[in-house]
Amino acid sequence: MFSYSSILLTLFHVMLFSITYATVYIEPDSTDNSMKHQCDGSACRSVYQFFGDSSCQPNIKKYIEDAINTLFVMQNKSVESWDESIKRVTEKLEAMEKKIETIGRIGSERCPNGYEYYQHGKFWYKFHNECNSWPKARQVCQQEGGDLISLNERNFDFFRNVSQSKAGDCRHVWVGTTDISSEGQWYWLTGERVSSVFWQSAQPDNAHNNENCGDLISFFEFRLNDHVCSNQEHFICQIV
Repeated sequence: MFSYSSILLTLFHVMLFSITYATVYIEPDSTDNSMKHQCDGSACRSVYQFFGDSSCQPNIKKYIEDAINTLFVMQNKSVESWDESIKRVTEKLEAMEKKIETIGRIGSERCPNGYEYYQHGKFWYKFHNECNSWPKARQVCQQEGGDLISLNERNFDFFRNVSQSKAGDCRHVWVGTTDISSEGQWYWLTGERVSSVFWQSAQPDNAHNNENCGDLISFFEFRLNDHVCSNQEHFICQIV
């Protein structure tokens, strides 16, 4: 039986063969004042669509465009310089094949229903529109194969924006931190200590001695806050 990655590699090589005969145009590349070659043929558009359809695997369009550019340059080289061009093409293709094999391994794993792939952290996440208590929200995430999301300095603003754009009537969004085990000691469910930079000013305050679960709330522009764990809120699950 063919593996997912082997199918991707086969399609990739078919695509390279096809774009050799596709319509190629040149546009200025503003980043380095050079000329960038892109593909405008039906073969290229089909491949872009195929690799872009899945939310569970990274977009590899830039790797396809690298191949197009390399092939175009090679085709326009003189016969005397083909050996060197072919060597560079081979190196590029080998690097791209390794990347596609990695993507194939990701794609061959279970693609969770309704989840999106967060490429920078290499995990899947899902914003739940329904509203539950923190314990119930965590139970739902665990039933789906993950847990409530643990944030860090690199992805905090991204998931604040996700919460802002998707939060409905519940307004608040549960995330994976609690001090239930030890009052005032806040840790993410993955074990890392919660950095002070995530908290809204004057939080956590443990109001009424009863706020032991962490959420992002609209009133604080979706910065971190401690809240009563039984409050009904949206939540974000994470599958690593």
